[in-house]
Amino acid sequence: MRATPILWSLSQAAVGVGLVVLLAVGPPAAKDAALELTVAYVALVIALQTFVLAHLLTRGEVSIASLTTTAVERFSSTLRRSIDRLADTVSHTSEIAEVEGKLSGELWECATRKVNMLVRQLREISKGAIPLTRAEYYDNIIAEMDGMGDGCEALAINYIDESRWGVRVTGDPHQARYLKANVEAIRRGATIRRVFILTRRMSGERNVEAVRSQKEIGVNAKFIRDHEMLEQDLKRDVVLFRHTDRSVAYEDFCDPVDPNRVLRGTKYVSKDEIARIENLCRKALDMAQDI
Repeated sequence: MRATPILWSLSQAAVGVGLVVLLAVGPPAAKDAALELTVAYVALVIALQTFVLAHLLTRGEVSIASLTTTAVERFSSTLRRSIDRLADTVSHTSEIAEVEGKLSGELWECATRKVNMLVRQLREISKGAIPLTRAEYYDNIIAEMDGMGDGCEALAINYIDESRWGVRVTGDPHQARYLKANVEAIRRGATIRRVFILTRRMSGERNVEAVRSQKEIGVNAKFIRDHEMLEQDLKRDVVLFRHTDRSVAYEDFCDPVDPNRVLRGTKYVSKDEIARIENLCRKALDMAQDI
């Protein structure tokens, strides 16, 4: 059956009533999602009506029914995704409410910490920063390095204890795998530029041993010795992978008990943050010196 202005108006009213009911009686999380959906829906209706009016003014032979049908088909998939998202939110909210009733005392405190941490992570994800466990971090950067070849470039600042990179002393199996991936990427034609910000209180010879070992495997390695004089933004352990078709950046954070080991990581997919990290790497390379 072809859409008519009356049918379209009735459908608008029906969806509007449904959203109003959900806003009135739904749980808080569902209300937030419903409010977001309501705003999107109102914007959609305005856009559709503007679209129809513009065509009526310029192409009188086109009927309201055909224009409305075309517009509905064009935006229906977006509306369906929004409704699916709302349904998922309601489902998760009911699950949390069910579990909440079974918790008390220490279990409740633990659950509260977990939920707060999840909320913080979701906020970071919404900004284009994906939190990673230690294992996830290494799996990701090794996969990125495995995808590097001719025409690809990796830029990195090493701020965690530089001894973790020693080719002959690496005792961390994750780091050993990543080091091997570096070697293989260079053999495939990739370029790796890494700046070591030296932090260990060792003799000058031992202090640059890790840097020298990097150059031996083909890394364009440099170092900065006076780390205490650096601006805080440069004191980050980051790596940027510039593939032929995309770029992605990662940052890792050391274990305060064992500064030689990675505790967790972050993957950056935001173009702004990727650009900032690339600028930091270029700046560090300009400041660094060769062995």
